[in-house]
Amino acid sequence: MTIAGAAMIAEAVSSAIVKDDFEKVMEDVFGIEEIGYGMGCETFSPRLGERLRIGLDIAGSYKGDDEGFIHKLYDVVGTGVGIIESVPAALSVAYYAQDPNLSCLLCANMAGDTDTIGAMATAVCGAFTGMGRIKPEYIRTLRQQNDADFDHYIRILEKGRERFA
Repeated sequence: MTIAGAAMIAEAVSSAIVKDDFEKVMEDVFGIEEIGYGMGCETFSPRLGERLRIGLDIAGSYKGDDEGFIHKLYDVVGTGVGIIESVPAALSVAYYAQDPNLSCLLCANMAGDTDTIGAMATAVCGAFTGMGRIKPEYIRTLRQQNDADFDHYIRILEKGRERFA
């Protein structure tokens, strides 16, 4: 992942933990993108921030039309494995959904690199709302299907949320 791409996702999660307004989360993401690009870019490609702006415009245009949103995002921003598509797509879904339950469903039905995009988008939404908003049946399925200590990471995020609350 490019420095800017990794920084944008990390900043989105970090900012979502402490901000109560998704517009402010996106402001932080655009700010870190500038810093990331200042540190270098390994490949020639369009700016992630510019592609994200397109995704956010699509999210605004299709608010309330989940199917239309994911189809347009797929067609315009893309949902492939490349960072130039996956990072703006994930952040656009997070912005549109602002809820981890809706985010994971949108990503699962979008086509493309849905697992990666879904993980990023839903992490941002989960950080924004807190674990209490995630449906218990989704948590059970995650625990059954993955050999990972989610509780360790949840505790880290909860400590951060408490610290800045």
